[in-house]
Amino acid sequence: MGLFLLPVELLEVILVHLPVRDILICKLVCSALAQVVRGSSWIQYKLDLFAIGAIDGPECKLPIAEKSRRLKELQNAWRNPRFTSTYIIDCDPYMHAVLGDTVVQWTPTDDMHFIRIPSNIRLVHDDCWSINGPELGFQIYVPYGDPSQDLLAIVELTEEDEESYLGRIRLLSMLSHKPHPLAAEPILEADTSADDEAAASSLCISSDFILWQVIQAQFNGRSSRFRIWNWKTGTLLWDLQAHNGRVPIPTSFAFLDDQHILFSTIQRELPRITDGRRVCEVWVALQNGLSPVPRTVPTAPFGITPEDMLFGIVMGVRGIGLQHMETMSMYNLFVPVSVLRSCLHRTQGGSGRRVWPWKEWGPTRTRMLPPTQHLHGVCGSILGWRAIIEQASTGRDLCYNVYDFNPYTLPRDLELAEEPATHSGGGRGSHVVNETSHIRTPNDFREVVSTSLPYRVTQVHVSVTSRPGEHIHTEAFLWEDGIAVVDRTEETCQYRFLTF
Repeated sequence: MGLFLLPVELLEVILVHLPVRDILICKLVCSALAQVVRGSSWIQYKLDLFAIGAIDGPECKLPIAEKSRRLKELQNAWRNPRFTSTYIIDCDPYMHAVLGDTVVQWTPTDDMHFIRIPSNIRLVHDDCWSINGPELGFQIYVPYGDPSQDLLAIVELTEEDEESYLGRIRLLSMLSHKPHPLAAEPILEADTSADDEAAASSLCISSDFILWQVIQAQFNGRSSRFRIWNWKTGTLLWDLQAHNGRVPIPTSFAFLDDQHILFSTIQRELPRITDGRRVCEVWVALQNGLSPVPRTVPTAPFGITPEDMLFGIVMGVRGIGLQHMETMSMYNLFVPVSVLRSCLHRTQGGSGRRVWPWKEWGPTRTRMLPPTQHLHGVCGSILGWRAIIEQASTGRDLCYNVYDFNPYTLPRDLELAEEPATHSGGGRGSHVVNETSHIRTPNDFREVVSTSLPYRVTQVHVSVTSRPGEHIHTEAFLWEDGIAVVDRTEETCQYRFLTF
């Protein structure tokens, strides 16, 4: 073949620019191509990035060998967490937000202060910068952002009259504070009216798209409005209004890809699943939903892909009647996003409503965990292929389980399953679950729920900072280099970023 007359270095350049799946196919074509793939540190680094759901830092100048070493170091750290440093930030309990690896705080005078969280493995240095309120010239309602695109999207509410507000979105550069240079229109006019300033607002940024949800309480129920723009062109692509008296209200959302959005909804008349029991709460935990959105700092060697790999369905079940209000069973079901995409690819546009029976995808491609009786035991954070769930506290420690559903690294994890786990630096070892689990709760489900998606679970202990008699609400979420713990009281809020 003429292809093999090319120098090996040129073959390497050609292969490294192919999609990963095409590289893997080329590796199977013949021994010569397989040798090029195996012998190229550049190609192997690209395959390793794909395997753990990461992307390369576009502006990082480190050699490929050093990038690969650090990538393996981070992957091994997740297998047996050993935290080497803690970065603490004190915030106002209400006027702050976490944008990837950046914490932003704002003041009543609309000054904004940004703090970038450092990373030892990814060589991200801490940094601080500010925006003076008078420079903005408008009132901040809540900011959102994507550090990888230097995008700061600020929701602004302007008072229309004494009882209502109008909302719009300002698109700024996070570093220069000026209108974003890639935005054709610096302001997205939402034409959204709220009866009061306390209307719930949430925003999601995915590549070129912004989705804004506003939920408002009304005398006859709740209303919700969703809008999607291409923020670079300023084009309004989609506008949906729902009222729970007529249409199910979406409770959470995320982008599946550039063409599909996932909504979770619950009917006003809650479904009865067994005699005397009803589903009373349903929401979907997504990387773009309940967790701070991860975005790679351009100068870092690598970062978690912004695409969702995994989502969790959290479902609460309780008995009918006021006497059962406090007895709720909470279930966590984890589903790879690829399962949804495969269903979508089999659905023709314009076909209307389509139901995919549980037996076609649930038993072999998902995992349901045993039920818990408290809200602390539900998934509130997903990052890449990982999810974190709080367990029962032990003395002065908070206990968390980190579940890793990555199908590309689990074969290696199974090989290591027989090796003894270490117990240092906050971790308590880990193990792989490969067998089918069976949830037998006849009071909640008429049939046994069997699921078999493999995963690795790692237990992590974090010290409690509260003093005796002090009431602190603590929650945790995943970030690229470890775990972030949030300690809240009515008057204070402190973030502890535990890093490898």
